[in-house]
Amino acid sequence: MITKHNPDVIFGDAANAQTMYDLAMDHDISCRKAKKSRLDGIGYIASFIDNNDLIIDGDCKLSIEAIKNYQWKESHNSGDEFTKEDPKHNMASHLNDALRYALYSYSQNMVI
Repeated sequence: MITKHNPDVIFGDAANAQTMYDLAMDHDISCRKAKKSRLDGIGYIASFIDNNDLIIDGDCKLSIEAIKNYQWKESHNSGDEFTKEDPKHNMASHLNDALRYALYSYSQNMVI
């Protein structure tokens, strides 16, 4: 995909620094740590969806299904404690995390 689309930058998970390093070395591409602010990033992507600004090619059926099936874990109130809002970790969350990393990180960096 890198060869086909020739991106200017890749945003990756800092927890996977070796992969980012390998991509940078093998493809001579800038790799940056993604902005992983979960709730802000999810809100940012949701605004694209709510405003019909997210365009996905109809052939990308798995991507469309992943976005449709993104779900939150159920919150529980145990006494005075509230659990943090978190998305369910499943196959849908992987694509959505990648989408959030790319779009939200790009919007926060704006300088490539």
